[in-house]
Amino acid sequence: MIRYFLAGLVGLVAALLILPPAVAAAKSEQPAMESVLTARLDGWLIIDTDGSVLDLGIETEVPAALRESLDRTVRRWRFHPIVIDGEVRRAKARMRITLAAQPEGEGYRIKVDNAIFPSPADTSVTGIVDNRSAIISRRRLLTPVYPPELLRAGVGGIVQLVIRVGRDGRTEEVLSRQTALHDVKGTDFVMRKAARLMEDSAVRAATGWTFNVQLRTETPDPSDLTVTVPVVYILDESERHSDRTAGEGSPALWRAEVRTARRSIPWLRRTEGERMAGASDLRSGEMFPVSDWVHFAENGVGDSLL
Repeated sequence: MIRYFLAGLVGLVAALLILPPAVAAAKSEQPAMESVLTARLDGWLIIDTDGSVLDLGIETEVPAALRESLDRTVRRWRFHPIVIDGEVRRAKARMRITLAAQPEGEGYRIKVDNAIFPSPADTSVTGIVDNRSAIISRRRLLTPVYPPELLRAGVGGIVQLVIRVGRDGRTEEVLSRQTALHDVKGTDFVMRKAARLMEDSAVRAATGWTFNVQLRTETPDPSDLTVTVPVVYILDESERHSDRTAGEGSPALWRAEVRTARRSIPWLRRTEGERMAGASDLRSGEMFPVSDWVHFAENGVGDSLL
């Protein structure tokens, strides 16, 4: 069910009007919001030594026509060969595909919105980042305060935070990369301000977060100490549980999102930031590195399916 964001609107706008002029001006520079339906599909693929897709499986339950279209599309993808212990090898990778659907004529056009590849041991989905230079896990991540204006209005969503972790495990820098409001409609002005309230709450909490850091090198790259963490604002805790436990055989769940554009990360190289997951790709409780261990040679994102 899509909620029209009217309840609580007066309080929200009033809170925004009392911001200091300099802060209000900065917060008005919001990226464009996009309305879209999304669904996440989990599965796997086998990448051959030449980077081609040898085989794949979609574990999430989807209609037969969509499954057939996905199979044809993913088999056309090309990757950089996987190097393990200095040798190019055939490799099996976990895969999560995010689909996006938008109205077109009397129906919807469905495309691949993004594809990410969790680590081979699925450590990312359990809140552990294990990359070439460091192992990072959660130590103390206090839950952000639900913005009361959004709580009263029944508005939920997800904020994707990107965090640069210090050697001591403390948060050194944090930025909200993308925010998606769920199952809600409203004016662009109100949607942007609602997203900003959610982002401010998440960033404020994350500045005090701490992590366990195990370094493998004395000179880690900033990307090796950067993680992305979703902060989920949800009214019904049963939805959070079902989101976390979605797995093989679960049906694809479509949800309406109003989301910001993805922001660049100032301390990362541009190509690193472009490879990151987005807010629509993540589930509650997960933590991902800057980039996947699998890299597209020919990007499959944006491919139309139906």
